[in-house]
Amino acid sequence: MRVLSVLLLALVVGLYVGPWVALNGYGEKSGMQSPAADRIGPGAADGLLTMGFYSEDYQGDSSSRDSLERNFENLEWISPFWYSIDAEGKVNNRGGERGPAIELAKEKGVKVLGLFNNRRGTDAFLQQPSILSAAVSNVVSTVEAEGLDGVNIDFESLEPGSREGLVRFMAELYPRLQQLGRVVTVSVFPKWSDDEASFEWTYAYDYQGLSGSSDYLVIMAYDQHGAWSGPGPVADPAWVKGAVEYALKRVPADKLLLGIAGYGYDWGDGEVRPVPARDALGLAERWEAEVVRDDNSGAPSFVYHSRGVRHQVWWEDAESVSNKVDLARENGLAGVALWRLGQEEQRLWSIL
Repeated sequence: MRVLSVLLLALVVGLYVGPWVALNGYGEKSGMQSPAADRIGPGAADGLLTMGFYSEDYQGDSSSRDSLERNFENLEWISPFWYSIDAEGKVNNRGGERGPAIELAKEKGVKVLGLFNNRRGTDAFLQQPSILSAAVSNVVSTVEAEGLDGVNIDFESLEPGSREGLVRFMAELYPRLQQLGRVVTVSVFPKWSDDEASFEWTYAYDYQGLSGSSDYLVIMAYDQHGAWSGPGPVADPAWVKGAVEYALKRVPADKLLLGIAGYGYDWGDGEVRPVPARDALGLAERWEAEVVRDDNSGAPSFVYHSRGVRHQVWWEDAESVSNKVDLARENGLAGVALWRLGQEEQRLWSIL
């Protein structure tokens, strides 16, 4: 899903190209319509909508399913990472226990928005109109065949030349799924300034154009620090705030979901590995490390030594995530989107 070019992106603008799965292997139109009431989850009237990204990182990985079962009352949608579009516009299944997950979600009253990414970072299907249209038709067919309630379009590592193609893709897809009563969301990289071609890894995401052909944009406001950087917070509130302020100049607040993280990273000896937030305190206890909270970001971290190697761990816990949730509420955003179900601390759900 991710490619090595993410390193260049991070060096240029300090951005993230997507969830940390990489380490294993996005003018406003007039007359925009809000999603129909019957397409919004049951918790919408109570505050923020909550989407939980759903992923099975290896065969038998039940962490997302377990989190769905525990926390369904706080979820409107899950977005399972099951589908990839290849260079020929075909939809490829990435595996996963789709039937049981869909059945469980429907039993719990949670809608399923299938996540469609661009396989291996390809944007070839966005460059040719005939293949683009075929890809749109294949997505619609998949949604109907699998009984999905909608989609999350998550195309990443796009060349600047795919900017118009991505808007065209959504302009073709949106009315077809609208007609079927499905929810349409698009994941976008965070931005802090006007589009410039020099920001080549973010230029393809035309906020206004994409907003006009979707129900919601999902700002992936995490991975400020990661494998492409030195240690630091996954999402400093000031960094996130700048991204939200920029988005609000381009997109109505009630069409924005703010991406939040349920994980962190362990830096050591030139290597970086992901750490689920649920495991971070246990790791600190194992190494008898002192957990400290950063004054600026509010994020927890600790240092430990293993085999003579110094490690530094930063992650997002309930307290640090609460800053971002408050930001979403204060700015009237539609909701939040958690990457990913099963990595988060259980107590995070008390703030949603």
